[in-house]
Amino acid sequence: MSETGEKSAILANCHGISAKMNGVIAALQFYDKLSQRLSHISHSPGSMAELINTPQQLFNPYEWHGLQEMIKSRYTDETDRAMFDAILNGASVEEALKLPENNKTVNAQEFPLEFFNNK
Repeated sequence: MSETGEKSAILANCHGISAKMNGVIAALQFYDKLSQRLSHISHSPGSMAELINTPQQLFNPYEWHGLQEMIKSRYTDETDRAMFDAILNGASVEEALKLPENNKTVNAQEFPLEFFNNK
């Protein structure tokens, strides 16, 4: 095999590995985001149940605001915070999912790496 052929083969292998690595990064990011969202889902109902079970807190708007702020503070992703704010401001879940922040196309070369940023 000529030097040019070897170089082409090496470059082709590198591009293949790069494409696979991008796929792995996307899968890890998906898993990380899914884990964060499941964590929010599992913690928030318990906090709300505590508030509801205390009559003095149940009708106190400051307690509800505090609960909302606690939930919001757990979000590490700006898109999730924007969705939460939209819902608090009266948007339906469907409307919040259609926010421009949720519909960005990500270039595989421009991944904003936020691995395992659980709080």
